[in-house]
Amino acid sequence: MKYRADAYDYKSTLSSKECPKIIAWAKRCLQKETVANSLADQKKVYEAVGQLRKMRGLE
Repeated sequence: MKYRADAYDYKSTLSSKECPKIIAWAKRCLQKETVANSLADQKKVYEAVGQLRKMRGLE
């Protein structure tokens, strides 16, 4: 599974308020067709991150 910035930004300590340059860079990368096409669907990644957090007792 590929990393998706929005999923981690929403559910982790990596926040756009604390790391605006990293989040902005990731969003710019996603605007590139080659990058966007090589990544998994954002919704699926978000759901998988949520499942992992539940399995590890983080939610």
